[in-house]
Amino acid sequence: MRPAGRDRGRRARGAGGPGALAATNAGYAVVGTIVVLALLAVAAAGTLVVTQGELWSAGRARSRVQARYTAEAGVRHAVALLAPGTTFAPVVAAQGGVLDAGAPGPLPFPGGGWTVFPGPPYGYGVTPSLLPAAGGPAGERLLLLARATAVRGAERTMAGTVGRAPEPYAPAALAVGAGGVALEGAAVASAGDPARVVLDATSAETGQVAVAAATEAQRAAALEAIAAGGGALLGAHASAPLLWPDVASYAAGTGIAAADPATVAMPVGTVAAPAAARLSAGTLASLSGYGAIVASGDLELHGAVDWSGALVVGGTLTVDAGPCRLAGIVFAHGVRFRSACTVRFDGDSVRMADGALRLPRAAVLLALVDA
Repeated sequence: MRPAGRDRGRRARGAGGPGALAATNAGYAVVGTIVVLALLAVAAAGTLVVTQGELWSAGRARSRVQARYTAEAGVRHAVALLAPGTTFAPVVAAQGGVLDAGAPGPLPFPGGGWTVFPGPPYGYGVTPSLLPAAGGPAGERLLLLARATAVRGAERTMAGTVGRAPEPYAPAALAVGAGGVALEGAAVASAGDPARVVLDATSAETGQVAVAAATEAQRAAALEAIAAGGGALLGAHASAPLLWPDVASYAAGTGIAAADPATVAMPVGTVAAPAAARLSAGTLASLSGYGAIVASGDLELHGAVDWSGALVVGGTLTVDAGPCRLAGIVFAHGVRFRSACTVRFDGDSVRMADGALRLPRAAVLLALVDA
């Protein structure tokens, strides 16, 4: 007989055979798989969190860039609204200095407000203030602060430094405002007669036209009136947009006392010493000389007219003179030609006049930075 202990040992060895080992290995595999899946789940969750954070950061960065561009649009919009001039003091004082004082645009200039651009939640508001003079006249530099909003509550403020162009603003031989141009009486050429009114922009300087007006419709009306009256246009006929100067603010900023036209003696100024004069509304019995004349109201010219320089009239300029020659540039809200006259653009005469009296200049953006 076999000992009972030996049989028990054999049975014990049989219980730990290949089947039991396979079951043990399968259990280890399940546990390992669960651990790996758990680790993968943790890694995936971490990746999602990191990705979400990066997307949020990228979105915020993008919204800040959008807010920046919106603020930049606000600065450039404001610059486009500024009228040619020599000082920005009227803008800050809300007394003028914008192209259309009656409708200056939705900015904190006269009229004020917030501009929604290109649509909610994008928008901007612009605040102007004067910068200290840097070797130039006070009010010659303007600071524009444009605060803008965008998506995700992003805000950005841009600061634009605005100055004046180095050259006088001189877009055409005749720069006319909303008052238009009219040819009346002796200014209208009869059949077979040569043109009685000549607007000449045949200067060697490029970019000049005979007539510039605030809108293309106004310019077309002016050209039609000149053509109907038998006038002549010499030089380029291309469109030239006009930035109408704030004549009232400009006249007040000259620092020259307004004189009665009836008391002005002729001639006024010479080539070597051009004159600077500010006139009240009225009538000049004649006009001859060199320099710059500014009148904030209506002005009539009679007698002989031979003027070289700049003539800036905030009201209606009526020409009833003979002979009549105006060389340089003429700004007028409206013009009535009642007699023959030649208006010729001349860059040298404009620069000569600018030496006598600083002429209006267009606003230009000098710098744009984050505020």
